Amino acid sequence: MSSCFSPLIFRAMADLSVAVIVSEKKQKNLKHLLKKGDSWVKYWFPKSLADCVSKKPDLILSKISNFSNVDNSDWVEWLSGECGISQITTPQDQAVITDRWAICEHIDKNSRDRIAIMPQSFLITSPAKKDEKFFPGTYILKTRIACGPPESHLMSIVENPAQLNSYMQDSRIAGCGGGVVAQRLVNHGREFFKVFVIGENVHIYKRPSLDTAKIVRGEIFSPSDVLHAEQQGDETQISKPIWNQLKSMAYRVGDIFNLQLFGIDVIKDAVSGKMFIVDVNYFPNYRELGDKKFRKFLDDFCMDKMGSLDSDSWI
Repeated sequence: MSSCFSPLIFRAMADLSVAVIVSEKKQKNLKHLLKKGDSWVKYWFPKSLADCVSKKPDLILSKISNFSNVDNSDWVEWLSGECGISQITTPQDQAVITDRWAICEHIDKNSRDRIAIMPQSFLITSPAKKDEKFFPGTYILKTRIACGPPESHLMSIVENPAQLNSYMQDSRIAGCGGGVVAQRLVNHGREFFKVFVIGENVHIYKRPSLDTAKIVRGEIFSPSDVLHAEQQGDETQISKPIWNQLKSMAYRVGDIFNLQLFGIDVIKDAVSGKMFIVDVNYFPNYRELGDKKFRKFLDDFCMDKMGSLDSDSWI
């Protein structure tokens, strides 16, 4: 006699255990996930690799790039090897997103139809010369490493080789290693779009951006120094054509990097109207969605993910 129950129904008859492997700082941002409520999904933070192995979760959600409380190498080796547990995103896929230059290269290579584009960018690994080819011009500098220590968020807007070299030689920047990514500054009218993706669900918010005209050229700063962290995005003031374009850009980025939990920052050129991706973030802070909304979409995503895995095993 055949059963009429689907794998997902069987799965829902018991809690779905999801181990969330992130830094202590990220744990604080996600503490609302620990509240069970009416959900079938139970999230928990492993205290150690041994703790995760012994409790055998159904699914693993990790952000290995910004651990501050565990030895990365052990986790990466285990997650990249034969851990035997389904993962939402593997360390191999995450590794590309921690390299800003790799992000630029992958998007440029895999979006020939120009659905997803970034501003003109250069990788700089040695001091710039006085006659450097990309000057004159105005660039925003970022460390090559993303999702790393606090220093990896430091930026500078520069207009000449001397300012570029000053940024590169700063001990905080040099400590990040790997060179510097110079991204041509685009006049975007002091606003940008935060695009959040959870599986097939896309959420888009318009937020105030840096007033680049007021930032002293050559000065090193963190975006949090000049933007209020509590500023919320607006989901209502976005036209349908722009919303559809941003959604297409997000889907393309997801395909390029094999991501399902991520965000992109997008600006619109105030002159040409072109849209440019300026950052890609794996498993970002979904603050705009609010705790309840984020929890609902993440629960549904995890259940669907596990249901599809179970369905595959039945074939």
